[in-house]
Amino acid sequence: MQMRVSLSALVVASLLGVLSAWAGEAPPTVEVVVVLAGGQQVEGMLIEGSKDGTLKIKNPHGENTFTRSQWIEVRAKQRPKEFGIAEHRLANKQFDSAAKKYQEIYETYAPLYIFGAEALDGKACALMSLDKYDDALAVYGQLFRQYAGADLSYARRYRYAVCLGKVGGEKNLDRAVEQLEAIVALTDDVLTVRALDQLGRIHYGNKKYYLALRSFLQLYILYRGYGGEGAEEVRGLVASARGNAIACCEKLMKSSDASIKRRVETIKARLERAGD
Repeated sequence: MQMRVSLSALVVASLLGVLSAWAGEAPPTVEVVVVLAGGQQVEGMLIEGSKDGTLKIKNPHGENTFTRSQWIEVRAKQRPKEFGIAEHRLANKQFDSAAKKYQEIYETYAPLYIFGAEALDGKACALMSLDKYDDALAVYGQLFRQYAGADLSYARRYRYAVCLGKVGGEKNLDRAVEQLEAIVALTDDVLTVRALDQLGRIHYGNKKYYLALRSFLQLYILYRGYGGEGAEEVRGLVASARGNAIACCEKLMKSSDASIKRRVETIKARLERAGD
């Protein structure tokens, strides 16, 4: 419930600033369902929102205004059909065309937040598929600035972290590690496994072999029996984590610290036996 409330709060937090760009034009509207604090639901057209969390909803019964303390969630009743077009292009590897379509969707629906962040995320995914990580990182930077908050979805945070890691540079890598560690701390699913894998790879690339070993071991030990959604992908990452952990041990065995060498020799031996 806390995550849902926080995510919904972001809907309103950015509406006023974005709507100002539409001065003199009629901004798009969208049918929404507002869930009030007592559980009652109010349906209607979202016609106005403000930074303080006030929503103005219009329906056949008139206009209703709800302050932030009165509602816990706001969601759209139907996604614009344009998203289907963009998703079809993305699925068919028409990445340039998909990126352009997502940008069009963003320009149309940004004032309603509900779809603005989704459109930017879709555009970034298309750019990542083209290996245009610098461009994708810029789009995620826009998404985080405009819709930012600790409650952006973990999947978006993961993709943002991947872009940071691909672009590289000390500051970007530090931010990537920060995002990935937050995902690991707050999730327990296939996304956690992906984040641990990325963490291990970033640390290994930075020659921080002990931290890399810790990430790969956490992945290998905790998720060997994973049977949830994405189980096949997880099995592949678990298998690679074992090999990556052994590689980390080999690097650490070159240490001049005798106690470190003994510990990683023991870990390496156990990992090798586990593969027999």
